[in-house]
Amino acid sequence: MENLTPAEKHYKNHLKAVSNYQKRNPDKVHEKNTRHYLKVKNENVELYNNILEQKKIYYNNNKDVNAEKRKQYYLEHKDDIKDKKKLYYINVVKPKLELKKKLLLNLNNDNNIET
Repeated sequence: MENLTPAEKHYKNHLKAVSNYQKRNPDKVHEKNTRHYLKVKNENVELYNNILEQKKIYYNNNKDVNAEKRKQYYLEHKDDIKDKKKLYYINVVKPKLELKKKLLLNLNNDNNIET
């Protein structure tokens, strides 16, 4: 058992409270982090570039670990991922392709009328 001073106990409890808040409010935390990074990017470019460099180093050093995690996640959620991909294709990709097709047909019809 650790012998902690009252200040250390208070700090540990604070860390637990922050962690619990972040787990309960992921949207708020994401929004706050996004605002913070945009502010840093606009006001302190050197610090932002340093952060990006650190992330790059971290991910390059942990490629194998991250690849293994992605593979495991895919195996556990294979059906959900396939369903999401189908929905994305139906709701996003297919309408865009149909719109391009209509635009090309209209463009071709306009060119044929002029000639």
